[in-house]
Amino acid sequence: FPVTIARGDMSEEEAKTYYETSLNSYVDLENQQNEALSLNTEAGRISSAALRTEMGLTGHIIKELERQYGFDKEEVMPERADQADAMLDQNTSQLQDLQAQMSAALAIDTEAGRASAAALRYEIATTQKLVAFWDKSAEFWGSES
Repeated sequence: FPVTIARGDMSEEEAKTYYETSLNSYVDLENQQNEALSLNTEAGRISSAALRTEMGLTGHIIKELERQYGFDKEEVMPERADQADAMLDQNTSQLQDLQAQMSAALAIDTEAGRASAAALRYEIATTQKLVAFWDKSAEFWGSES
């Protein structure tokens, strides 16, 4: 759903304040979404869905303010692209480690190996969701990766 902000409704200074507040809100929502995805429970999935909606709306507001006023996330929060990249790298590394553990667990044809593989599948699914989330986040913040 498109967000329209009538430029005549606020001064440049008011728009800048609204923009900075929206960016801070977006960071808070990202952190909450990271927690919700990490839980991988029904409550986490419900929270994640609500957060995605709120992040979408906040992201639209940010993009509209950038379009109309020429604001730039990298000028206001230059560190956030690096932080999103770091989270993406961390989760990608963790995913690779979990996948290696899964290969080892599957090679052990015992009840313990099967139980370990089942637990790892759960962790891998959670981590894959986090990798996808932080990949989109890094893209939003203008990451180079």
